[in-house]
Amino acid sequence: MTVTTEISSISSGNMSSLINLYRMINQEYKFLLYGKQRETPYERFISWIFHARNLIGRTTLLFSLALPLFGVGIMLYYRGKSNTVERKAVIQN
Repeated sequence: MTVTTEISSISSGNMSSLINLYRMINQEYKFLLYGKQRETPYERFISWIFHARNLIGRTTLLFSLALPLFGVGIMLYYRGKSNTVERKAVIQN
């Protein structure tokens, strides 16, 4: 669709053509402003927020899975140490 067909569709009462016209003008504005097809600073900011949210979600999941395993490892380490101390005490007596 071109701009002229969109404008003629709007005059006949088609409101979705108004949205299409807005999108086409917005794309041209971005092209003229940045020299190529690129996202605006606002769109970049929004995408950065979503990337940060995903990163926070992944690290939270990682720690929620890793911390219990880390705790079990420490518990087993100290249990093994206490067993060797008890064995040494039995051997010495």
